This record gives sequence, structure tokens and C-alpha cells, in this order.
Amino acid sequence: MNSEFDPHLFFDEEAEQAVLGAGMYDPDAVRRAAAILPGGPGDFLRHSHRVIWQVLADLVEQGKSTDPITLRDELGRRGELDKLGRDGPLYLHTLQASALPGVPIENHARIVAELAERRTLLQAFEHGAQQLRNPAYDLEDVRAKLRARLDEAALTADDLVQRRYEREVEAEARKLRVREDASRRVRQERTAALEEPELITLDDFLAVEDEPTLYRIQGLWPVGGRILPAAQFKAGKTTLIGNLVRALVDKEDFLGAFPVTPPDGRIVIIDNELDQRMLRRWLREQNITNTGRVAILSLRGKVGTFDILDPDTRARWANKIRAAEGSIVILDCLRPVLDALGLDENRDAGRFLVAFDTLLAEAGASEAAIVHHMGHAGERSRGDSRLLDWPDVTWRLVREKGDDGETDPSAARYFSAYGRDVNVPEGLLEYDPTDRRLSLVGGSRRDAKASEVLPDLYDYLRAHPGASKNSIEKALVPRLHVQKDIRKALAAALAAGKVDVVKGARNADLHTLAAGIDKSQFVSSSAPRQRGHSDFVSSSIDDELKSRGGEELPRDEVTARYSKDGEIGQCDVCGNDMVIIRGHTSHPTCGERAR
Repeated sequence: MNSEFDPHLFFDEEAEQAVLGAGMYDPDAVRRAAAILPGGPGDFLRHSHRVIWQVLADLVEQGKSTDPITLRDELGRRGELDKLGRDGPLYLHTLQASALPGVPIENHARIVAELAERRTLLQAFEHGAQQLRNPAYDLEDVRAKLRARLDEAALTADDLVQRRYEREVEAEARKLRVREDASRRVRQERTAALEEPELITLDDFLAVEDEPTLYRIQGLWPVGGRILPAAQFKAGKTTLIGNLVRALVDKEDFLGAFPVTPPDGRIVIIDNELDQRMLRRWLREQNITNTGRVAILSLRGKVGTFDILDPDTRARWANKIRAAEGSIVILDCLRPVLDALGLDENRDAGRFLVAFDTLLAEAGASEAAIVHHMGHAGERSRGDSRLLDWPDVTWRLVREKGDDGETDPSAARYFSAYGRDVNVPEGLLEYDPTDRRLSLVGGSRRDAKASEVLPDLYDYLRAHPGASKNSIEKALVPRLHVQKDIRKALAAALAAGKVDVVKGARNADLHTLAAGIDKSQFVSSSAPRQRGHSDFVSSSIDDELKSRGGEELPRDEVTARYSKDGEIGQCDVCGNDMVIIRGHTSHPTCGERAR
């Protein structure tokens, strides 16, 4: 720059101070002045004023106050306060006092902007004059630069604000691109250790022979599958998992009904809910024989260490599972881990499930179960919809509700399962407290309710022979029976010949109690409900005909088991009438009395 040019000839210190002072009173004043000062801090000549203006603009952008104290603290945090001189904090108050009451900040901002533009133009022309005096500079190049500067000077204030905005947008866009490139690089580093699967033709894919065992647990858990046992509050999910572990390592039928093919490796239990002492006591009461085939990891109070979202942490846990020769991993349960990792159950569960699958792959574990809670009022897994499609099979453990709609802690438990190649309808569970053993022993809650209707149905038809279906329903509904249960019980009684039907007026069906039926043949509906035996198999006939451990069941054996479904028979224990459900030939409530 030519030494003849003195920028201070185009400097109004009081105008700059007034703009800064007004900005300390009102953040909105900063916004209004910024629209007039397209050069931003560069429009102020004094360096300290440039720094203060930049901080004021940043405070406004962050939604913070621009008062002198907040401004002072922010300048100090940035290490700029000392650069204002020994009287820096006092100078801020001096600036605030410079704001003229009643004078809009725009007035002084226009003065600052005009002087800044004059300085810029003079600098450009001085620089151009120097180049014109020197023959070494190309005339066309000098002319183009001067013309560009004049064109820029001709821009309106709005044009300059837009140009500044575009520069800021480009700067932010570059930051985003940097972040995306950084994220991409990190993802590549994380996946470098994983072997990418190769494409394979269907011919080659089908050329691989199927494994002889299709299920880890027949009809419930496919080999290589993921299961999600979902249970209501205090329904007994930990007891269910204990039964699962015992069945897998001791090769006994799960729930007394489903044959098991034990895995080659160990069962790894990751528990984050129970105290170690309680977990130890409950597992001891399971009377597991092959205890050496189970590895325990108690995480209560240390759930945060299971941060498998972090690749390094996940690798450490994978090494531990691999060292334990774990082939099945059971996590009990999901919610505490999500909470510890700061994940939202309703939105972020999928992130954890992806990391969990990666953990299994790195550990060499082929199968897993993640225990989850149902919602307080419902009977489905709560939270992210990803929890519905992640598992191959979902198990459900529910408690029966009372007449008031509330769930009784001592109520009967029911188990069901559905998923890929799995469809196990709801069945009653029997609990043996001596070894915490669960057995699937009967039909669903609806089946049990239908059997309870029979005594009242017989009572009513004895007193009202020739009753229509409509009158039967109207009479039995006040006795706390549901219409569906009444119809199911009536159909079963008709099929069993316990009730006869004849045509009446207007082709109405009139029902009478069959001859030979008396009160000794049924149990009063007020009798206490108890539990039954455990010879119940809840899969369909087609499922029964599938291979069980490589051996195929004869069709006549399976058909015989189900041939009387829906009929009225006599309970093997009490001898009274009952509806036969899926081959079960005793009341779901009689077994405990027999034992």
C-alpha cells in the first residue's frame, strides 16, 4: 500500500463505539446492524472493535445475552480480554455508555459501513496505481481487477449481505463434508476386520446339504436363530430363562414338551438385573447337572461397561465370549443396557441390535436370545419397531388377568411363540417350586374359560330344557362368562353328545341336556382352579410329523393325539367333563391335586 494513504483519515471512532455500545443493550440491535455491515468485523478499523463485534455476533447466534458482563466472560474465555489493554473490562462499560439514547443503531452502522467502503476502494486504487506505474504488470490484468472492485462497490447492501451469507454457507458446507468424510473413514476402519460375504448362485447355495437338526429347540428355536423372549412385569422371565438353560445343557425337553439339541459350545448368560447372590441362588435351585457348560456374566451396577457400540469395547467382549467357547449368548435383559448407553428404547434399539449381531459374529456365537419387557398395559414388546423384525422367533410370557382387568401376581402363566417356521399357540404353564421347573400343561386362557362354562351350561339346560342359543347366552353372561366362551363350550357339548338339539318354531335350534347327564359328571364352576399334567405338545400335526432328532413320528400316532380335539371327554384326574384341547385329556387345573 502507498505510504501516502492513511486509513485513519476515514475513521469515526465515536460511530464505531456507538454501534458496539448499542449492541450491548439489545441483541436485536446487533442483528439490524449486521444487515448494514456486509464486511462484518472487517468494517471496523480498530482491531479491538473487530474482536468485540465478532463476539457480539456469536453471542446473538447462540441466543445469549450481549450485556457487558456476558461479553467480558466470553472475551476472557477466548483469551481476547487481555488484548483490549489493562482497562479492557472498564472499556466495555465505556462502549456501552457511548450508545446515544433514542438514536437507532442503523444510523451509526451506516457511517461505519461507508467509511469502510471508502478505505477499501482507496486501498484498491492505490494498489492499482502502483501496478500501473510498473511496466512489469499486465495492463489488462490491472484493468480487470479494478473493474471487479468497482463492480463490487456498486453492489447494494442486500447484495453484499447475500454474498457474505453464501460465503458462510460454503464454510459450513465444507465442515459437513469434512464430518462425512471422517465418519466414512471411521466406518471403514470398523468394518475392515469383518469379512465381507461373497455372492453365490442358487445352484451352489442349494448344493450345500441341510443340517440334520433344523431346530435348537424343536418347534421353538431354529438353529442359528435369534429369539426375543418378551414377558410381562414379574411374569417369571428369569425363571423361564433358567429352564431354558437347564434344557439346553442337560438335554431335557424344554417346558416338558419341546425336544432339545444341545449346542457344541457353552451358554453365556449376561445378566444385568439380578444381584449376584439372588442369581446364584435361583440358578442353584434349577438343579442344573452340566454346570460347566454355562458361563455367567453379572453386570448389575456395571452395565455401562457393555458398550458394544464402541468397536474396541465390542472386540474385548467378543474375545471374552470366544475364550469361554460361547455358542449361545443370552442377554437378560435389554432395557438396562439401552439406558446405560444413552439409547432411546423407542428409537435407538436398532443401533444396539446391529452392534449385538456384530458382537456375535466377532465372538463366533451362532445363536442368541435377548430378554425384553412388555408394556405395562399390553402384551407386546414395548419400544422400537425394530424389536419386532430383529428376532427369528418371539416368545411371549403373560399372566392371566382378573375380573377387574388387573394382573394378579399369583395368576396362572401362559406361554406362546411365533416367528419363522414357528407357531406355538398359547398354553398354560405349571410351576414346581422345588426346582423352579416350568411345564407346558394345557390350553390357552380362552380354552380354560370354555371348560369353566360347562357346569353352568348343564345347570341351565337342566332347569330350562328347549332353550335357544340366544337364551343360553343371555342367561350365562351374567354369570361372568364371555359370549365366545359360551359358544365354544356349547359347540363342544353338542359334538360330544352331552347336549341334544331339535328344530322348533321358525326353524329355531332348541337345546336340551342329553339323557344320563347328571351333576356328578361335572365340576361346579366355583371349584378352585388347579394345575394339570405335562404330556402336552402344542405344535400342529404337520409340525409333529417333522423330524424329531432325525426320527419321524408315525402319522397315526400324531393323529390319534389330536383326533378328539374340541370334544367333551372325561378328565384323567377327576373324571369330570372337560373340553379336549390339542390332545390334552385332563383339566389344566387338576394336576397339582393329583400330585
